[in-house]
Amino acid sequence: MKWTKYLLLMLILVVAIPTRAQERVEALKDSIRSSVIVADRLREVFLHPVQPWTFKGVFPAGEPDVIKLIQTIPGVSTGIEGTSAFYVRGGNFGNNLISLDGTTLYGASHLLGLTSVVPVDVVDKTRFQVGGIPAESGNFTASHIMMESRNGSMVKPSGSFSVSTTMAGLSFSAPIVKEKVSFLVSGRYSPLGWEYNKLRPHFSEGIQAPDSLKTLVADLFGKLAVKTGRNGGFQVSSFYSMDAYRFSLTENSTDLIRWQNWLGQICYDYRINDRFSLKARASANSYVSLQAIVRDEVNPVTLQLKSSIEEIHADVQGKFVPVSGQSWQMGLETRLARFNPGAYKQTKRQNSDFGIDNTRVAQVYTIYGHFKRQGAILDYLFSVRGNLYHSNRFTRFDPEFRTAIRWHLISGLDVNTTFDHLVQYYHTLEGIPTGWSLDVKVPSSVLTPPEKATQVYGGIQWEKGPLLLTTGVYYKYMRNLVYFMDAKAFFGTAVSSWETKVDVGKGLSYGWEVQADVHFANMEGTLAYTLSKTDRTFPQLNAGNAFPAKFDRRHIISASGRIRFCRSSRFEHGPSTLVSYSSGHYESLQSGTYPALILGMPSTDEYYEFLATRRYYSHPNNYRMPYYLRWDIGYHFDWKDNRITHHLNIGIYNLTNRHNAASLYYDEINGKWKQLSIFPVMPSLSYSFTF
Repeated sequence: MKWTKYLLLMLILVVAIPTRAQERVEALKDSIRSSVIVADRLREVFLHPVQPWTFKGVFPAGEPDVIKLIQTIPGVSTGIEGTSAFYVRGGNFGNNLISLDGTTLYGASHLLGLTSVVPVDVVDKTRFQVGGIPAESGNFTASHIMMESRNGSMVKPSGSFSVSTTMAGLSFSAPIVKEKVSFLVSGRYSPLGWEYNKLRPHFSEGIQAPDSLKTLVADLFGKLAVKTGRNGGFQVSSFYSMDAYRFSLTENSTDLIRWQNWLGQICYDYRINDRFSLKARASANSYVSLQAIVRDEVNPVTLQLKSSIEEIHADVQGKFVPVSGQSWQMGLETRLARFNPGAYKQTKRQNSDFGIDNTRVAQVYTIYGHFKRQGAILDYLFSVRGNLYHSNRFTRFDPEFRTAIRWHLISGLDVNTTFDHLVQYYHTLEGIPTGWSLDVKVPSSVLTPPEKATQVYGGIQWEKGPLLLTTGVYYKYMRNLVYFMDAKAFFGTAVSSWETKVDVGKGLSYGWEVQADVHFANMEGTLAYTLSKTDRTFPQLNAGNAFPAKFDRRHIISASGRIRFCRSSRFEHGPSTLVSYSSGHYESLQSGTYPALILGMPSTDEYYEFLATRRYYSHPNNYRMPYYLRWDIGYHFDWKDNRITHHLNIGIYNLTNRHNAASLYYDEINGKWKQLSIFPVMPSLSYSFTF
């Protein structure tokens, strides 16, 4: 299977760089400074703020990563271990929206999904929305990760440097005109290919690995901030990321996989007075993914599969605060996007012999508004969006409604409820569940109408001293889900004719979520638990009957904690730990075999010579994999030296060396199903400094 080949590549890359070659699949992880998901103590209605650098943890690529932290929140299920795929309250990975300064980031993964593309050095604030969503957020049906970049220093120069097993990064900011104009630049680069090629001669002969590897993994961010007066200012920013891997796993064949992002935007804020403010933003972004194979060195043939989306976005919004604790907000938004999913090209030498172009254009016009009130007894938010969508003679209008209500019963005890009816116009044809930025984006059409989700949540929040407890239940119904029926041929030409290989169906998810946070001066911990059930129903699958979603993990538990020992104001150190448990995900496993007659063959005495053996599957996702369990530990040291602050992190990923099941694949030679595991026990080390 082609998807298995690419998954094995991920294993080889992660394994080969940090360790000498072994017979087993291994990888080295870095323990680094990370972020912690903090419960909502400020009563900002139904948002999970993500605060960088407040928690020490262990990450697969040795880089701090917001997505990995979000995977520990109740209601969130993970994909393959150590990767960026996440599934929120029964939705698909493509139902999540990730944005930087309000501009959508369609390819969010680095290093084959092991970390995300936006470095924490440039992020000022991150919020995770799952319910009671404000009106300005749209075109998704599961969750929204909102990252806001920080401005450069307006007073004095500052910067940072970091290095880990897989990445090295540098950021710098300084004022151009003191208190008026500043800039910020940040960049990261991965020496993955160089490290691999240095270690390749030491690999064991039993490991099937490329003789050489060429990589380009990097990202670059720049921002200019200008204050135009006491009440206004504008920011201009740009971001670019690239992941490219060139390797050979078979003789006379070279594989190339690549994805890249670019986005640029300008934003202007102006506060007219204490009651009125305006904000206008214009942006452009593009995302391109490419898979290519070059075969036969004597007579080269290049097979190339490319998918892209280019988008222009503009919105303007106004905010009115009539009295303290109340606000009205209204806005207009427009999107123009050009899609080219699964463009296929075959080239012999310098001549293009065959090609398929799938260019589509889509437009979305939106008017939105919400009213928000925060009081001593009751907080509430009412939001509405009206969307007019047009693409290739397909036009429709879809309203969206969201509400959030919080009732303060007594001191420290609140009752929370949300209702969300959401619409998404861009579908995602998902391949293997690694979180790679290779999934194909396609627009809604007559055959694939917009996805819709209706969700209800109810729960309580109780705060007593250092303890904060949040618990609730949700019910979610999803319509017009798109199932790509040839996902295991995702790296072949099948995706170029995607419209003939999709089915449109529905989904249902419901569950119970609970999270307990304890915060002391030098110690804190979090315990999160999810009990949920998620089904899918598609007319062309399982005779139209419901079956489990692939990542319907019935039980998910996450427990983390840390202690800080402060010897002085200039030195801090302490341990941290994380334990993760979840029910296994589902795989489609062969239930048996049956004989089948090849069509067109004669019914004679030689009948049995024309029988073929076919595999029988009782239904999709009919086998639950073994449970997932991992224990990480780490220890951090922070110290200050004049103007420089140093951070050193040591850790062990998967301390118990449990070989958690990542996937199943069929061994054609031995005629057996085999389990693939990725990460055994891994030591880690990382260092950074800021000034």
